[in-house]
Amino acid sequence: MSTEADAIATDLLHAMGRDQPIRSADGMVLFDPTTHVYRHMPSGRDLPSVTCVLEATGVREPYHGDPIYGIRGTWVHACAELVDQGDLDWDRAEAEHSDWLPYVRAYERFLRENTVEILGTEEVVWNERWFYAGRCDRRIMLNGVLTRPDLKSGQPQRSDLVQIAMYDETDPEHPHDLRPIYLRKDGNYRAPAVDPDDQAEARSVARAAAAIGRWRGRK
Repeated sequence: MSTEADAIATDLLHAMGRDQPIRSADGMVLFDPTTHVYRHMPSGRDLPSVTCVLEATGVREPYHGDPIYGIRGTWVHACAELVDQGDLDWDRAEAEHSDWLPYVRAYERFLRENTVEILGTEEVVWNERWFYAGRCDRRIMLNGVLTRPDLKSGQPQRSDLVQIAMYDETDPEHPHDLRPIYLRKDGNYRAPAVDPDDQAEARSVARAAAAIGRWRGRK
């Protein structure tokens, strides 16, 4: 996003009380949501994010569109987290961004229409071997299956599954089903099951991108 868009997103996070640094479960990595920096605390080094690795290795093209869509994504994710906690003020959300609220309602509908147990929300995760970090949207039990979903309010991209696979590679001993959830502006959603072969391919690409990213970082 542009500097101006970053400032707007930062103000938005502050207004919603979502601007405080977050640590990974093991305390080794600290994420600052206002600067998008992941700091490896023992070494003091900054870790590349999953998005940075995907873009640097050509798996995903850098985004050059309207920054308002990134701000919308920030707002939708923050609201979805409040939905998980049962703390979303729907009237306030309607007053703030009635045009964006249908994406949040789509997520709430996904929760209603499926059997979902939330295991983790907006967790900071990192890969010790390949030295990258990210913020994983969710870990859930979805209709009895251990699943790592990712909430998307934009257009589907081929790299979406690779992104989720990179999050999952931070805990390779506990593989999850990979599931993008596409939230739509009409209040509906798509959460298509992903073929196991496609998931395996995404994991292979994720490992390759992580290895290349690590190699590039050693220059």
